[in-house]
Amino acid sequence: MVGRYHDYYHVLNQNRDQSLGYREAHNVAIDCRYLSSSRWGMLGNTPAWILLAELQISQPNDIEVQEAKLELRFRGTTKRNTSCLDVTKDYGPVIGFGRPVYKDVQKRAKAAPEGGGGGMSAKFGEFERATSQTYMYRWQVHGERIPDDEDRLYRRIAWRIAEAKITKQIDHRAIWNLGLALKHGGEPFLINTSISIQFRGWQKIFSTQTKDDLEPTRVTPPRKFPKDRLDDIVHALNDELTIENLKRPPEESDASAIRQGVPSGEYRDQLAEAFEKLSTVLAKCVVH
Repeated sequence: MVGRYHDYYHVLNQNRDQSLGYREAHNVAIDCRYLSSSRWGMLGNTPAWILLAELQISQPNDIEVQEAKLELRFRGTTKRNTSCLDVTKDYGPVIGFGRPVYKDVQKRAKAAPEGGGGGMSAKFGEFERATSQTYMYRWQVHGERIPDDEDRLYRRIAWRIAEAKITKQIDHRAIWNLGLALKHGGEPFLINTSISIQFRGWQKIFSTQTKDDLEPTRVTPPRKFPKDRLDDIVHALNDELTIENLKRPPEESDASAIRQGVPSGEYRDQLAEAFEKLSTVLAKCVVH
């Protein structure tokens, strides 16, 4: 490795999960992790890499995240290497919505009316009025490729994850599954990761984002390059990741779901299946 990146990168160990970028602010930690299940192979007649990743968000109950944004930028170690890199249109999720979660909010108001005349007053007792309202929330995720200014090839990709909260913090989804297919020329390249977090305060929304000091990660394709055909896997990437993100995360227990008024039993399963189909249709519409 030569040039200005010489001492400023991490080397990706492809045999184990590894962080590509980490950001912590206001007790919220966000970590983008490479997954060792990523694969090398051929997409058509071009060498390709399926990058699978997790975006992990650790969020305390008293902090509300309005939006989190992850951006990955791919650069070669030389200008020639850079010209071969291209993020394909097969990435995911392109767009996704979480299953609706319902919360019943009950309010009680007390009143003690008084009345009378001629200097006399009387109390008519205390009355209590109860009202109930059901709120629904669900998270949203949107992915977008960003073309290069010079040759219009796609070497940047960003995901925005919006937490749709109601009046107070509830359980949030802590892990999102992401993936993309990258065409390359068989030479080493770099991944630059940037993470920004937008918080919801009492009176306003404020943001914090990474500076340009996150070290890039150097990725080296295998010397004996596999000839596995990745076409079918790549083309199904968006659908599979969209559905995967609809599944309930392991940190959300059944007890928590019941307390929040999530439909249970057979109806809940039917609702989940319907939303999976809807998200798949929406994703295909965006891709095509």
